[in-house]
Amino acid sequence: MRPAPPPFTPQCFISVDPARNRYRFYRLVGLADNLFGELELTVVSGRLGSRGARVRYVPCSDAAEGLWLAERLVRRRSFKECRPRGLEPGRRRP
Repeated sequence: MRPAPPPFTPQCFISVDPARNRYRFYRLVGLADNLFGELELTVVSGRLGSRGARVRYVPCSDAAEGLWLAERLVRRRSFKECRPRGLEPGRRRP
């Protein structure tokens, strides 16, 4: 059996651009095993203020690859004019 994945800090980014009618959020939830024992990175995205969101499960071969994918997504979202948003306890999440 594989050891538990390393601790992962959830990260949230928002992108607001009224000129382009863009009000989006992106949240990296964490690394976890699925029902088949495969490691996955959970990514949630959607429109700010909406009830629905898209949940993606990105398969990873090991924890190192999962952390690399998370860092790559953070770099990509930071480059696309997204700003980080804290996930403090008690704060309403998108």
